[in-house]
Amino acid sequence: MILPALSLKQPWASLIAQGKKTIETRAWGTRYRGPIVICSSQQPKDQGPAGVALCVAMLRQCRPMTPEDETLARCRIYDRAVAWCLGKVWPLQPFRVKGQLGLFTVMAPLEMFLSPDDRHEVQQALEWSAQHDLIRYVNREYARDYCGER
Repeated sequence: MILPALSLKQPWASLIAQGKKTIETRAWGTRYRGPIVICSSQQPKDQGPAGVALCVAMLRQCRPMTPEDETLARCRIYDRAVAWCLGKVWPLQPFRVKGQLGLFTVMAPLEMFLSPDDRHEVQQALEWSAQHDLIRYVNREYARDYCGER
């Protein structure tokens, strides 16, 4: 299954996978809403699994960060901070991923989902994103891969 992905440094990626961090922050936002694969970056290597996909999280909203978001984001508010509000998290059996900046795409092998129900829920959420024309906000490559565009 081809899914949008986001790389984060550790321990933040693991905290999202554990449901302990429900807001990620960036200095930029996206109009995309739907499932995203949370990947851990290669560095640092001593704070948790590095260079792997850990889970799929539902990106529900991007909006300016507020002081009230600091606890869930596990960081202080900063200039131009955008809160990426995450919903349900589906665990994955970790698999190697070469991260990139921004939203990028990964092929999440179906056997990496821990249950068929999780796989089905993520597929439904992805189809919802496509039906609402949100896929195009990831990047051109994703639209081509997912929608068969050339």
